[in-house]
Amino acid sequence: MRTLIPAEIGSALMYGYLGASLPWNSAFAVTQGLYFVAVVIVATIVSAGAWRRRPWVPKLAVLLAAWCGIPTLATLAGIIRGWNQGPAVVLSFSIVVATGLCQLIALLVALQHLQARDTPT
Repeated sequence: MRTLIPAEIGSALMYGYLGASLPWNSAFAVTQGLYFVAVVIVATIVSAGAWRRRPWVPKLAVLLAAWCGIPTLATLAGIIRGWNQGPAVVLSFSIVVATGLCQLIALLVALQHLQARDTPT
């Protein structure tokens, strides 16, 4: 489970950067910023739980990956479309893609560690 820690810490750092770079001057920016803060908190909780080998970590990591989103073909299309927009757009979008890749790694690691409980018959 400790292989989950770098992916979740990477997600927390990148989402923290994205949240800190928001202007926080409109309702949309505040809502988006609160989303980033929630992801940072949950990713930190997941990485701390993975360090202590808690049994709830895989479930919460799967939920976090589903909530944050993992890279899809739409992400690839966004990269291609944003490539001609300039270096600032490419850099900001690459941070989002890197965060999605961290969540994809976390999802794959968490899925390997999920266990089905025996149900009484």
